[in-house]
Amino acid sequence: MDIILAVGGGSVIDSAKIISITIPVKHSCWDFYEEKENPRKPFRFIAVLTLAATGTEMNPFAVIQNNKTRQNWVGEIRLIFPRHSYLDPQNTFTVPGNQTAFGIVDLVAHCLEAYLPKEKQIIRQICHINY
Repeated sequence: MDIILAVGGGSVIDSAKIISITIPVKHSCWDFYEEKENPRKPFRFIAVLTLAATGTEMNPFAVIQNNKTRQNWVGEIRLIFPRHSYLDPQNTFTVPGNQTAFGIVDLVAHCLEAYLPKEKQIIRQICHINY
């Protein structure tokens, strides 16, 4: 059985989400961003978290960026939930303190966004989160 195994934090899991919908097609993931194509059946993947912060292991969102064009895409695609997600707290013990702090700030920002959707951009700017 072929499967994507994403081991890491939010960026790794978000990348696996986008890869999972891009493997079955013959075009760039940016065609989804530009709404030229719609995702179809995703390739299966499993998420193993090493840093708990964004909740990407249990939501249909993914953030990707194109460094050449400086585009960021925050996509909501119902097809991109991981098949399974695992978090062993011991995997987070070796994460540097500042990364844990950044993860906590990110987590709080996402919680605030859910309750204050109109203020989303202000929250992101205050927390210096690069989307």
